[in-house]
Order: sequence, then structure tokens, then C-alpha cells
Amino acid sequence: AEIGITTICESPQSYPFTHFSQFQPHRLEASGRTFFGKSLELACDELASLLHGYNAQGRPYNTPTVLVMSDGAPFGESSGVTQAGIDRIKSLEAARQIFLIPAGVTRDDCDRLDLMKFSQRALCIAEINWIELFRIVTASAGKIAAGQRPMSV
Repeated sequence: AEIGITTICESPQSYPFTHFSQFQPHRLEASGRTFFGKSLELACDELASLLHGYNAQGRPYNTPTVLVMSDGAPFGESSGVTQAGIDRIKSLEAARQIFLIPAGVTRDDCDRLDLMKFSQRALCIAEINWIELFRIVTASAGKIAAGQRPMSV
């Protein structure tokens, strides 16, 4: 399994996908404007590139899990750009090309994410039972691998 990070900020940055055993967390700091749509587009591009490489090598892979974590509202980009990023990630989810987990740091952040109408309600980081989250993700990954619809959170 590999982990990739794309920041949600004015100048989104993607950190390369890294095998989880070699992953070194990056220090992420909130600052400036929040270009949510632009960041989602970059994350989708990075994931598409990774999967294209897997396909070119004939390397099998499971449906990627994408965690969209937010600590605020989109700010500083046009609503059209924001909506385009949301629509793109939702279309990947609807086509079962990703398993999407929206998550907010606070209850207000979760409520904002819920207004974006993803297929499941946002998890609130401040309220998460981490053991339960792990159970949900692993059960959902197993269902996806078996070609079934993942459980809702």
C-alpha cells in the first residue's frame, strides 16, 4: 500500500506516493487561502498518474482509498473551480474508481463537507473512535476487493 498527500491550500503541493512502511509524515500548516477545487484536481491527477503506471506495468492494485480532510471552507478560488474539483472526485467515486472518505477536523468542517454531497457523511476527526475507523476502512476495502459496494460511515 502506498500513501500520497496533496495539500489543500493556495499553492497545492503533492508529496510522492510512498510505500506505507517508508512513509515519513510531513508537517502541514494551515495558512492563506484554501483552493479546495484546485487541490482536488491535483490529487486526482497524481492518482491517475500512479494508476497509469501500474496499468502500464501490468501491476494489479485495489481500489484506492482517498481521504479528503479539511479544516475549513474553500476560500480564494472561484466557486466554479471549487465545484469542478468536487465534481471530478465525486465522479471517480461514483464510477467506483476510488473509495472516498471525507473528514473534517471539527464538527463545522464536517458540516461544510456534508454540503458537498459526497456519498457518505464526513467523519469528524475530533469525534472519531480510531479503532472504529480502522474497522470501517478495512471492512470497506474488503468489500471493494470483492466487487461489492462499501459500507457507509
